[in-house]
Amino acid sequence: MTLSTGQSNSSIPGRMRKRRRTRGITLIELILVMTIIATTLAMTAPSLRGFLRGREHLNAAQQILSLTRLARSRAITEARRYRMNFDLEAREYWLTAEEVGSFKKFAEEQGRVFSISSRITTELMVADLDSSDEYVQFYPNGRTDVATIRLTDSGGDIVEIVCESPHEIFRIENSGKIDAD
Repeated sequence: MTLSTGQSNSSIPGRMRKRRRTRGITLIELILVMTIIATTLAMTAPSLRGFLRGREHLNAAQQILSLTRLARSRAITEARRYRMNFDLEAREYWLTAEEVGSFKKFAEEQGRVFSISSRITTELMVADLDSSDEYVQFYPNGRTDVATIRLTDSGGDIVEIVCESPHEIFRIENSGKIDAD
């Protein structure tokens, strides 16, 4: 019997066999690849977890720095004082704005309370303030309280958010590690 194209039946099974061979991967190949991926992930996961923890204090410093810059720019544009408040025992900080002689949280995302990880120790040093005051103030004329916010992670790495002059903006300084002495 011949086909309408003039080919015999004997050539069709050969082509079908070739197609079957090139269709895809076998179940054994898939299992082998998945085993290799799982083994690789199992070996690298502990080191990745340590890497992310090691960056935690740097991420917190970036977030604090961003809020200081927001508070300064809003104090200037709105002609009112802003404060970055800290509750070091509760490991929290937030922004407030002056309204009729008192400071109130503003109802925006940046006005929410931010948390600091329990693996990070936070210190606030503000010049010319009582030790009981835990805030940094931003003034409408662009001035800022001279202050240092020090973040230390559980491994002893220190990063500081520093403003050394009332006319400067805050910046991050990487201070290295605590001496083991």
